[in-house]
This record gives sequence, C-alpha cells and structure tokens, in this order.
Amino acid sequence: MFRLFLVVAIFSIYPPVFSAEENLNKVSKDWWVISNIDDFTDKKSCYVVSSTFLQGKPAIAFYTKKRIAIGFLNLKVNIAGIKYRVDKNPTVQLGSTSNEDDTYYIKFDEYDEILNAFKGGNTVIAELTPDNRFMDNKKIKLSLSGFSQTIKTSLNCK
Repeated sequence: MFRLFLVVAIFSIYPPVFSAEENLNKVSKDWWVISNIDDFTDKKSCYVVSSTFLQGKPAIAFYTKKRIAIGFLNLKVNIAGIKYRVDKNPTVQLGSTSNEDDTYYIKFDEYDEILNAFKGGNTVIAELTPDNRFMDNKKIKLSLSGFSQTIKTSLNCK
C-alpha cells in the first residue's frame, strides 16, 4: 500500500509577487504570515514565510492548514533536498542529495518533525540542494524567535 505523500512544490519567485487580495502580516522580526483569498472560491488561505523570502533570498515557507513545507531558492531552479539543523541538535537530511530528482516529497510525519523542531528552537541553519548539479547548495540561517506565534497566527487565519 502506498503511503500518503505530500508533494512539496518548489517555486522560484523573484521578486515575490502578491495579488491585490494578499495581505502581509509581520508577526515577528523573522517570520511573516501571508494571507490570500482565492479569486474563484473566496476561500482564505494563509502561510508562514521567513523574512528572507520577501528579500528575494533562499527561504522556507509552511502552508499550515495543508501541511506542506516549501523551500524557495529564488534562483528559478527546483530543490532536490533540504538539510537543516536546529540549534545544536543533530542534522536532519530530507530528500535526495543527488541531483537526479526534479520533485521533492515529504511525508506527513516529516512535516510535523520539521514544525516541532522549529517551534522548540532558537535558530535553524538550512541548506537547500538545487536539482541543477552545476549549482552550489545554498545555506540560510534563520532566527526562530516568534516562529511558534507565527504558526499559531496562520492556523487561526479565517
């Protein structure tokens, strides 16, 4: 039986483009909630992004209600894998380190693992592996200050 996987869509938006219906809400210095109203269904969805996303730098986003995590390189390439380390905890590798795959999958339990690690930490260092083997991996260091509150704000989005 196949386990249920979520496809982590890897987008490269540079610079970030927001529709008239999207609102930016700075919850902490390093984490924002972006809300969007669907033009066809009028449903509101929210997601959490690191402030680096708004600067056009490599970033991490969490679609909280859909339980999808996304790595953004902002370099118009897809990501083959993500490696991260919260504080001095062990390093966690997700996805392929080879550059053969063009789609990155995470399981439900991996999403929860990432979220819980981020909620309990002070800083995270993440390395995003592009699917283009001729490009170098990109590292980002993010403060996790305010991350838990930002996730709560996103979950309460109505």
